[in-house]
Amino acid sequence: VYSNNDNRQSPIRRFHLRRIKQNNKSSLPIPTEIHIEPLSETEVKIKWSVPESSYQNFGGFYISYRPTTSADDYLVVSCEGAQKRQYTIRFLEPGMIYEFKIQSFSSMAASEFSSIITGRTLSKIDLFLHHNPIVVLIFIHF
Repeated sequence: VYSNNDNRQSPIRRFHLRRIKQNNKSSLPIPTEIHIEPLSETEVKIKWSVPESSYQNFGGFYISYRPTTSADDYLVVSCEGAQKRQYTIRFLEPGMIYEFKIQSFSSMAASEFSSIITGRTLSKIDLFLHHNPIVVLIFIHF
């Protein structure tokens, strides 16, 4: 039997983890009044607001999104600047419904997520109807 005394205490000083207060997260604003505006087959504009009482020093917003047909992880984009209230998300799939959620962030933490909002990109039919309106005339004969 071989023994190399690996189970002896190291001469290096032990460290201890300290719990940090989590109040940074609760002090960050949670975005509200989120609206999704389809711009094209592959782009949507997302708009939001934050409560006026929370205009404080934070870094910006994380926008998380994924197709509603997916259970994969959310894709996340960073929108830097506390004053930002809209962002265009590009390279999406045509006619696809997506779910979106937003959180503000600072250098120390991120806020709670906003409510999940759904929106979709335009489809080829939407674009056709937008550029070629169909007028339907109904004649009533007595």
